[in-house]
Amino acid sequence: MAISSSVSGSPESAATDIEPPCVTPTRAISHRTSTILFVRAGGRCQRRGCNARLFEHHLSKQPGNFADRAHIVAFSEGGPRGNDGPRPPDINEVDNLMALCKACHKEIDDHPEWFSRHDLRAMKDEHERRVDAALDASPDLASHIISCAAPIRGFRIAIPRQDMFSAILPRHAFDGLQTSIDLGALTGLDEQEDLLSIACRRIDRAVSSAYGTAGPVEAAGHVSLFAIGPIPLLTFLGAQLGDKVAVDLYQRHRDTEDWRWKPDTAFDPIGYCLEYLEDRGEDAPVAILLSLSGKIDMGTLPAEISETHTIYEISLKDVDPTPTFLNCARDLIAFRTFWHETQSKIAARHGDDQPISIFPAVPAPIAVSIGKDRLPKARAPLRLYDNDTAKGGFTFQMEID
Repeated sequence: MAISSSVSGSPESAATDIEPPCVTPTRAISHRTSTILFVRAGGRCQRRGCNARLFEHHLSKQPGNFADRAHIVAFSEGGPRGNDGPRPPDINEVDNLMALCKACHKEIDDHPEWFSRHDLRAMKDEHERRVDAALDASPDLASHIISCAAPIRGFRIAIPRQDMFSAILPRHAFDGLQTSIDLGALTGLDEQEDLLSIACRRIDRAVSSAYGTAGPVEAAGHVSLFAIGPIPLLTFLGAQLGDKVAVDLYQRHRDTEDWRWKPDTAFDPIGYCLEYLEDRGEDAPVAILLSLSGKIDMGTLPAEISETHTIYEISLKDVDPTPTFLNCARDLIAFRTFWHETQSKIAARHGDDQPISIFPAVPAPIAVSIGKDRLPKARAPLRLYDNDTAKGGFTFQMEID
């Protein structure tokens, strides 16, 4: 420490002129800081989209330390992001460090123009909040994830694992296992009946295995389902899910391109209503139009339906049908209750063994619910139709007993 030579001899005045100690930065990062960094990271690479395990080799799975402690603002001013803004008082503080795999560390430092301070801090904060949310979930709230992705009109669709993990938190924690039903290779599902049968068999096998004795569903006691594909196939999937454990259904949101349900407070509640479009009496066969994602035109129904059936319609109450109406889990729960009530009304009027022809324009979770949330001991088969504009309207796809 240096003391100014211009001060008087009094201790009081001398004390006010003491200069702060000069601390020379060191590249050494303390063990304490390293521990805090890796605990916050959950042992994973903090770069968005990577999430690599830093405690084992990615191929051999042999344990080891494969982590780098990467500076957001470089140690030296001439390094990556080192002189494009104020420098932290302590360059080695945990808030200026990221836990990264070696490949990601190299890329963020080789291309600082792609990875700004702001971007890296956002990645770090997002990752650490996700780790916190995972650890906040109670161990007895484990959930087994079942995913099912099938092509729609020839387009393959993927469901990112990280999107599913994020969607179930903090209400549930991932059980470490996943039942993945990948039907991406079946790109002719909409045109070829044999491919639809193949897809149904694959779904049946996968669900039976997951729900089997001592299987992952029994162990977790809860299922989180993420599904996207042709509506009849999703309804078939729903019909295969047992009622031994609770199942949460999730929706892919078009605006945010994620699967997390939005808060109830952000949207007004959605209601549903049932009305007759054609009433041919209680002895007539039954058809139900589900005009939720869009309005179903009676002219698109097969003649054998429109000319002979008693036709009901389920629609949104006081709201026009739209593909983006389902934002909150609350509104899906409301539909599941309404679907039970509708089936009860139809069974009371037409009998509980009368086949019901289904013409759906619905989001994926509601398609699953139509099959899953049938009345207990329901005897009425569901005859599923799908709208194919190339064929001029709805065509029969399958029957679920």
